[in-house]
Amino acid sequence: MKLTIAGASVYGLNNTSDDSMLQSFLGGMRSAVPDLEVTLVCRHPGTEVEKMFGVQSIQNLDFPTKAESANKRFHGFNIGDTTDHLRTLYREIEGSTALMIGGDPFDDSNSDMIQQPFRGIMPYVVNLITLAKYLQKKIILHGVHLGRPPTSAYGTALTQFCLDNADLVTTREDATKQELCDTYGAPPDRIVTSADSGFALLSYTKPAPSPQLQKLFADHGLEAKKYIVVTIRSYYWLWDADTTIAYAKKFADYLDRLALACHCPIVLVPHCAYELDAHWESDINFQHEIYQQSKKKEALVPVSFYLTSEDLLYCIEHARYVISNRRHSGIYAALLATPFYLFGERKHVGAVYDSLGLSSEQFVEVSSLDTLFSERTLRTVLDTLMAWDVEGTRSAALAQAKKCRYATEAVSALLES
Repeated sequence: MKLTIAGASVYGLNNTSDDSMLQSFLGGMRSAVPDLEVTLVCRHPGTEVEKMFGVQSIQNLDFPTKAESANKRFHGFNIGDTTDHLRTLYREIEGSTALMIGGDPFDDSNSDMIQQPFRGIMPYVVNLITLAKYLQKKIILHGVHLGRPPTSAYGTALTQFCLDNADLVTTREDATKQELCDTYGAPPDRIVTSADSGFALLSYTKPAPSPQLQKLFADHGLEAKKYIVVTIRSYYWLWDADTTIAYAKKFADYLDRLALACHCPIVLVPHCAYELDAHWESDINFQHEIYQQSKKKEALVPVSFYLTSEDLLYCIEHARYVISNRRHSGIYAALLATPFYLFGERKHVGAVYDSLGLSSEQFVEVSSLDTLFSERTLRTVLDTLMAWDVEGTRSAALAQAKKCRYATEAVSALLES
C-alpha cells in the first residue's frame, strides 16, 4: 500500500512545526498500516529528508532555489525548463493508492493567483489534485483548520474545487468541519474531525538535545526552569521592510522588559529556518534582528540553527514559560506542562486555546499587536503564566492526542477500501 504526501505545509524544509506534525502522523499511520510505503513530494528530496521521515522522496513543482524561482511559474512550466521531475511526479501518483495534501491548503495570501496562476500554495494544491483526479486516485486533505482561509473570490472557488474532489478531509478542530460545510459546501460525510497531529508527537519522539543545542545551553549557562522560551515570527506577508524593522525594535524593547521582570534569560527559539518566499520568513532572521535591536543583549540567547523536533521539545520542556506567536509552541508547551502565552492570528494560533478549553480573553491579535507591548499587557501575561493550571492543561492536551487517532483510522480505512 502506497501513499504519496505533498505538503501545503513545507515538510522537510527546516520548519520544525511542520516536520514534527508529519513525524507524528507517520508514526500513527505505520502503527495502523505496517506495510505502508510513503513517498514525500518536497522541494529538496534526498538522503537527509528520507532519513528524517523514513520515506522515499521526489521533487515537487518548486525550483531548487529562491533565486531560480524569481518571477517564474512552477518549475516545468516556463520556456526552457526541464520536465523530468514532472514525469517522475506523474508516475509516483499513478503508482500510489492515494495522494495526501497535508496542512492548510486554502491560503491565497502568498500570491496574486489571477496575475500568477502557477505560483503559491493553492495553485500548487489544485495542480496536484487535478493530476490525481485524472489518474483516478483517492485524494486526502489532511489536517485542515482554515487558519488562513481564502480572502479572494477566486481563492474561495478553488477551495470549493479542492473540497469537492477530496475523498477524505480531516480537520484539526471541531469547528472547522461546520465551517467547511456551511461556507464552502463541503460534503459532511467526507469530513472527519480529529486534532492537530502535533498533539500526538510525544507518542513517537521525546525531548532530547542535539550536541549543538547542548553546547549552546552550556555556553550560556542555561538551567532548567530558569529561562523563558520566546518564538516570534514576522508577518512578512503583511509587513514591508520598514514595518518589519520597526516591529523588531518593539519586540526587542518588550523582551528587555520581560527579562528584567522575570530575572532570567530569554532564549529565542526558531521554528522556521528557511527563506522560501522572503528573508523575514525565517524565524532566525527576524529574531536576529530583534536581538540586534535589544539594549540588553546579555539577557537574550538567539538560536541561529535549525532545531529538530527533539531539540524543540527539550527547549520547551525545561523552560519556565513559553511566549510565542507560533501555534505549536502552545501545543508542545501544554503537553510538556510548561505555562504558555500565545498571540497573533486568531484562527491559526488562538485556536489552540479553544482546543484545550482555555480562555483566550487575553489573546492579542495581529490587527492590534501594539497592545502586546504595553506594560499593562505584560503584567497580565505574567500573572496568567504564574497562575497556570499545569495539570489541567496537560490533561486537555493528552485528550487531544487521543483524538489524533480519528484521522489515522479514517486515512487507513480509505487506503484499504
